[in-house]
Amino acid sequence: MADDQIALVGCALALLVAGGFVGISYPIGRVIRRQPRRTSVPGTVPFQVAERAENADRKAA
Repeated sequence: MADDQIALVGCALALLVAGGFVGISYPIGRVIRRQPRRTSVPGTVPFQVAERAENADRKAA
């Protein structure tokens, strides 16, 4: 293997390991804090409701 190939494999491996840590630590942290799983982002409005409200104010194109 050339030096460039070793560097690319090392970077890919580092990204996979970091992603694994995030994937494991996030659920563990939620369990430790006893937080329920979020189903939606707080403070957002469903798209259908937002679309109706926007169209209600519209008089002409």
